[in-house]
Amino acid sequence: MKIYLVCLIVILFLVFPMFFQSSLSAIQDGNPTLGIASSEDLKRKVSQGFTYNGKAVNVQEYFTKYKLQTTIVGQENIAKFKIFDYHGPDNIAHFDLAFGLDKGQTLQDSTIRIEWDRDEFGKEKTTLVDPNHVLDNVRVESGIEKCKTGGKVNCLVLTIYHTFREAPKFQIIATNIWNHQRLSWQNIFDPGLKIKGDSLNPLKQHTGIYEGKIYSLTETNKTKAVDEYGNFWSFDYGIWNKDYIAKPRPQDPTWNGMGRTNTQFPEMISNQTKVAQTTLKKVCPHCTDKNYEEIMNIKKMKIKGKLSKLQNPKLLKMMKLQNENATKSLEQMFHSMYPAKVFNEQSYKIQHGMTWIEKIRQSHK
Repeated sequence: MKIYLVCLIVILFLVFPMFFQSSLSAIQDGNPTLGIASSEDLKRKVSQGFTYNGKAVNVQEYFTKYKLQTTIVGQENIAKFKIFDYHGPDNIAHFDLAFGLDKGQTLQDSTIRIEWDRDEFGKEKTTLVDPNHVLDNVRVESGIEKCKTGGKVNCLVLTIYHTFREAPKFQIIATNIWNHQRLSWQNIFDPGLKIKGDSLNPLKQHTGIYEGKIYSLTETNKTKAVDEYGNFWSFDYGIWNKDYIAKPRPQDPTWNGMGRTNTQFPEMISNQTKVAQTTLKKVCPHCTDKNYEEIMNIKKMKIKGKLSKLQNPKLLKMMKLQNENATKSLEQMFHSMYPAKVFNEQSYKIQHGMTWIEKIRQSHK
């Protein structure tokens, strides 16, 4: 029985050598890396493992603080990565470079990803995952360099050329590596990369139904759009909503004059205020240099020796004179109207309690 087991192990080793090699490597070796080894010693295997447009950085174990870099839409960019593997540069099978990640997201959340693959026969393939057409002119070149300056160990170098057609929504960069033994490692670079400039892509369009009516929206930016009727829309919480437009306030007619209740009265006050200010500056250029707040503290003033109009001798004399003139005028007017009639003032007064002139005055009050 023991001899049978030994023979079986020998046959498996001869037929499937890669199985034993992969298992042994998984025990003895660590993951591929851009900087620090993932084994217990955490030794740095690569210096300046990531370079973007000439700005290099020593990559940490997982999170690397990378000073925010700025580039322009339409400009070619170069990202360079040095990758260490315990079995040498040829053992690297896959590499991902992802853009546009937000805090808390991982590489799998990115919709802007460049993938590089190499099979066991050395055939390389580049795949672009970019449904929104953010990237353009993507190509990947591979080579060999020393992992450290003056060192002896070689690293795989991937140089990725690419151009942004528009700015991603977020800035964080992420990478992912695995080798032929399926040992892998990911890295995050934050704050990452900021893209400036207007988009080179055509404006995005959306069609939908709002309150029973079909609208075609054309994006003016990531959160604003306009429809074919000239209405503006805003993108909030995953939904396009039509912007509220206040209805114009009804205006009162002005052909009969303008009172305080007229809707245009506040506008008239504003215009007249501006005219008054302009006129004041011409007449008195320095009158507005100071604020006369003291005018609000003016107190009432009582005038001594107040005299009623009815106690004024001049006014009383004038009233008496006017009364006499009015009496004469009424007599003349009445005699001209009734020239043949004779009046007895005394008997009329006894009968009516007043003279006929006083009667006429009372009727005209």
